[in-house]
Amino acid sequence: RMVAGRMPAPAPVSVQVRRNGIIVAAATAHPFPDGDGYLYIVSPASFYPDGCGGACGCFSFQPGDEVRATQSSTVVSLTVPLLTALADPAADIVSGTAPSSATLALYLYPRSEPSAVLTATAAADDQGAYQANWHPTDLRPGDSGYAVWRADPHRAAYVRFVAPLLQVQWNSTIALGMAAPCSTVRLTATDSEGQWLED
Repeated sequence: RMVAGRMPAPAPVSVQVRRNGIIVAAATAHPFPDGDGYLYIVSPASFYPDGCGGACGCFSFQPGDEVRATQSSTVVSLTVPLLTALADPAADIVSGTAPSSATLALYLYPRSEPSAVLTATAAADDQGAYQANWHPTDLRPGDSGYAVWRADPHRAAYVRFVAPLLQVQWNSTIALGMAAPCSTVRLTATDSEGQWLED
């Protein structure tokens, strides 16, 4: 849901998202110094200067969208691939779909040690399916990370994953947990008489 990158100068960067040749989102970013270049970031809300009802109500990318960043005569573009990631802590794996035969880099941030980062690679088959085994690292509920597909050294797509975590408070009406950002979570439970409750 975010566009970011580096440019050689601090001049404004025009970012457009085209879908079937039609501009469906556009924003201007102002790079800031970062290392030996200038970093620009465009969040989903940047495409909606008048508001969009929160981050989950804002624009989201679809496979096939073309993202184009322009600064003066410098133009960088990327076609958004079909890229998914699902974390399964019970099986210690992250799996999903990526461009066929691609090699992905995966980064895992344990909830118990947020400053740590664990890495892995996975190869997609000719159908685009991939799987990364985190054993014996032990992927746990609440851990998060992202998978990266690189078109080349200067263009990449990222997708975030979160190992689902559900916490329920005793004698309370509140259930807390973690899931992928902007995803739908449905909870079911029974009362003391065995009747199903649903939220």
